[in-house]
Amino acid sequence: MEKKLVEYESHLKFLSEFKGVKADARSAWSNILAEDLTPAIERLQERNKKVLLIWGKQDPVVPIAASEKYKKILPSIKFQEVDQAGHISNYEKPDDVNAAIVSFLRD
Repeated sequence: MEKKLVEYESHLKFLSEFKGVKADARSAWSNILAEDLTPAIERLQERNKKVLLIWGKQDPVVPIAASEKYKKILPSIKFQEVDQAGHISNYEKPDDVNAAIVSFLRD
């Protein structure tokens, strides 16, 4: 496991020991996952901005199939799938994610 991922898990464990943190996190995630991001993505299309979407192929929180919606709304999107990564691909596969970002910025 990547060092950063171990550190991240350690921080989460520490925080989860405080009263109310787990309930607050569940509430926040429920609201975030229920939010429809379609209007924000459509505004990006209107502004003709380059967009990089990085998605962990094994994301259990928001499955990769959900990315299809955003790719249809914004056909010019550069999509980078990260294999063997879940919802926090930047911690799970930092070299892959960083390489994708650098490549996108160079284009």
